[in-house]
Amino acid sequence: MKAFDVAIGATGLSLEVARREGFDAVEAIAAQADRAHFIPNQAMMFMNLVVDRSTRRILGLQGYGKMGDGVLARINAVAGLLGKGAIISDISNLELAYAPPFSNAVDVLNTAGNIADNLVSGRLKTVTIEEFSAWMEGKEDHPDWIALDLRHSKEAAPWVEKYGDKWLSIPYDEVRSRHNELPREKCIILICNAGTRSYEIQRFLDAMGFERLMVLPGGLNVIRRIRPTWWVE
Repeated sequence: MKAFDVAIGATGLSLEVARREGFDAVEAIAAQADRAHFIPNQAMMFMNLVVDRSTRRILGLQGYGKMGDGVLARINAVAGLLGKGAIISDISNLELAYAPPFSNAVDVLNTAGNIADNLVSGRLKTVTIEEFSAWMEGKEDHPDWIALDLRHSKEAAPWVEKYGDKWLSIPYDEVRSRHNELPREKCIILICNAGTRSYEIQRFLDAMGFERLMVLPGGLNVIRRIRPTWWVE
């Protein structure tokens, strides 16, 4: 569907419908450029893959991106697999055409499949966007958490200035040498632009014995499109 200058598409079940129908459903949110990052007209594309936790079956896909054929291509690819009982590995290993002006070497669909695999396997721990937004809007009601911003310190600075000790900035490449600065008694929400660095750091901190870690799925690329009241320009 065309909505002004963006394309929106879906196939199969949404998370809400899947749960209402009795599935143990979870969603994997992927935010990634629709083509190689060095191509001038690349833009962010968002895929929400809905899967059944116990069987790993693909239940649905929703997509959002710049107006064009990119979203349509991904929706069509998954639509053809739904009726065949596709599972997560079918999406992770799906072979799609590649050329830098049109796609990434690892497509956003493959990324969504890998995220789903990490999620249902228990390796990836996430906080829902809705829950995190509620925490941000009512910080006094949820005092036992802190955001760890893994972006460059210049990107994080406006957020640290606005949210103070609720928003800690340690760039991704410094966490391994500075992890002792993190409060082990608090729930740490790991934040980057797309979620990739957050997952990597979550796995590192897991190994360091941290027990209360959550990744913001899709990162600030997703939040930027939602523009909640707590967004910082």
